Amino acid sequence: MIADGDVDNSKAPSRMKIDPEFEKDILYLDLTTIEESEDVIYIVDSAFTLKAYNNMWENFALDNNGEEILRRYPLGSNIQDAFREPIKSYLIQAYTAALQDNTPFEQTYECSSPLEYRLYRQTAYPLVRSRGLVISNHLVRKSQLREEIVAFSKQFIDNRGIITQCQNCRKIRDPQNEQRWLWVPSLVKNTLANTSHGICPQCLDHYFPDIDD
Repeated sequence: MIADGDVDNSKAPSRMKIDPEFEKDILYLDLTTIEESEDVIYIVDSAFTLKAYNNMWENFALDNNGEEILRRYPLGSNIQDAFREPIKSYLIQAYTAALQDNTPFEQTYECSSPLEYRLYRQTAYPLVRSRGLVISNHLVRKSQLREEIVAFSKQFIDNRGIITQCQNCRKIRDPQNEQRWLWVPSLVKNTLANTSHGICPQCLDHYFPDIDD
C-alpha cells in the first residue's frame, strides 16, 4: 500500500478527503487503493492532526451512529482529542515511537456493534521523512455476540450522574460493583450525553498489558 518513489502525476485523482496543503506530501502513495479499501484509513501529520481519510472513515461513522464524531473531528482536528486516558497516552507514545523509529505500530482492539462482536487490527505506517502516519483499521473477525444482554436502567448511573463505558469493548460499568462490566446494547447504539469513557479490567489486561493500572 505504501512505497517510496517519485510522484506519479498520471494517477487518477482520488476521491479521498485530503487537506490540499498536505496532499503534495502523500502523492507518492497509491491513493486510489486507499480510497477503495474496505479498511477504515486515515492520515495524520507528525503532530497527529487529521489530514486525510477515505470513504470508509465516513461510512463506518454513519453506520455506527457517529454523525457527531464526523462533526467533531473534521480535517484539521487533532486525533489526540478523540482518545481518553489511559489509552490516549499509550497510543500517542506508540505513534511517536513509530515516527521516530520509522517502524509500523500494530495493535488489536475490539469495537463491537450492538449485535456483533468485532475485532480490528490497527496498523500505523510512517510516511517518508516521518511527516506523519497512515493509520489503517482492518476488520479481523466478526461474529454474533454471546454476551448476556442487559437493559439500561438507573443502576448504571453513578452518584455523580455519570455512566462509564469501556472505550475498547463498549461494556458499561456497574457502579455497585466496579469490577463488573455489562453489555447494554442500547447504550452502544445511542451513547447518552452523560457517558464517560474508561477501560474495563479485562480489556486492560488482554489488549493493553503494557499499561499500568
